[in-house]
Amino acid sequence: MSSVRLSDTWRTTTFRLVLLYGGMFTIGVVTLLAVIYFHTQDFIDQQTAYVLKAELRNYLATPPDKISDSFNIDIQRDSRHIEIYGLFSDTGVRLTGNAEKLPRGFALDSEPHLIRPRSSDSWLTLRTDVWGVGARLPDQHILFLGRQQVQLDEIRQIIIRALGGAVLVILVGTALGIASSIRPIQRLRKIQGVSQSIIQGNIDLRLPMTGNQDELDLLAKIVNKMLDEIAQRMNDIKGAADSVAHDLRTPLTHLRTRLNRLLSLLNAPDQQQLVEEAIDEVDTVLSRFRALLRIAEISGSMRRAMFKQVAIQPLLENIKDIYTPLAEEKNVALLFDLPEVELTVMGDGDLLFEAVMNLVDNAVKFASQNGYVTARLFEKSGVCHIEIENNGQGIPEDELKMVILPFYRSELNRHQSEGYGVGLSIVNAIVNLHGFRLSLQSANGVTRAIIECSNRLASENGV
Repeated sequence: MSSVRLSDTWRTTTFRLVLLYGGMFTIGVVTLLAVIYFHTQDFIDQQTAYVLKAELRNYLATPPDKISDSFNIDIQRDSRHIEIYGLFSDTGVRLTGNAEKLPRGFALDSEPHLIRPRSSDSWLTLRTDVWGVGARLPDQHILFLGRQQVQLDEIRQIIIRALGGAVLVILVGTALGIASSIRPIQRLRKIQGVSQSIIQGNIDLRLPMTGNQDELDLLAKIVNKMLDEIAQRMNDIKGAADSVAHDLRTPLTHLRTRLNRLLSLLNAPDQQQLVEEAIDEVDTVLSRFRALLRIAEISGSMRRAMFKQVAIQPLLENIKDIYTPLAEEKNVALLFDLPEVELTVMGDGDLLFEAVMNLVDNAVKFASQNGYVTARLFEKSGVCHIEIENNGQGIPEDELKMVILPFYRSELNRHQSEGYGVGLSIVNAIVNLHGFRLSLQSANGVTRAIIECSNRLASENGV
């Protein structure tokens, strides 16, 4: 079975549902984390502003000569190193604390303000945002307090890791979606192959089922039941037609014998001519009945029990010997293109000989005067192909599927050749019996009949 392409999985409902739910999950996770982050940021900002204002009030109440000692005590207590303290002169010169300098343009209004170090001349060479508050002391010195927003950075890292986990879950889900889509695609391809064989006339085949009672099994069960009904009705009709053909053959044979006797008793030429015409009509009916019985015989599955490996080259060489004189008589060039390597297929040698012979017979019969008929045998992708080509009037495109029906004759050839229109029907019956494939092509007066002798097709068709 051919490999499944990634583009095929996109067409499956399973994969699309996985993508849909994965997208919904992603949107939900991102939205939830965003809400958590912004609410947390707002809460931390409020708490930081409250703490800074409280600390500022405490320092403003501290005597100026005690501020340095208070800074040292608070800095030692700050195990996370996130607190910033600074005492500056009225000109901004650092007097004490761990703050190297005042942020440029910072408002000394006793209200907390957010400082972004990157936009403040790399203030304190910090990578995090800082909430700061400043005020002037009675001696005009500047008091600055700040706190780094490390908690938000930590929360941000947690959210990034959570998003990474969500992405991993989505990737795993996508991979599982692809994996779970491969089996349905393989089943659909198998169903498609069986359906194509059923379309080509192998009505005995049924769609495969796994027994899982899933959607495909339910569909296959319905289709198989429908096929059973169709096959039963077709068999009833076919059986009735075969019975009619078989039962009428004997009385028609008796009728022909009596007409011959009557012909021997008549002396009048006009009466003899009428009887001869009646005998010809009876012969026509008998020939058609024999053709119907022959097709019914070929379609019987009992012949498959005698299948064996058949070499195709000798078969075509025998046909060449038979039809070369006929082709020369019509001034038709009969060419056979055979490979040096022997090609064999599993089948009934006599039936395959009859099928190819019918194709060559039609090709010679309907070839143009001084035209050609070419028979080719070749292997393509490990499959044996038999191709018969000729140039002539061709077959109209709308009749390519009709000419394999019993007794159908193209309007172009109805009055130009003998026969009853059963040759291609017999070929089609033989091809279907073997599980092979027959295709007809016709364009610009060149007609090709190709038999694809694939044992893979035969196994898929249950042969």
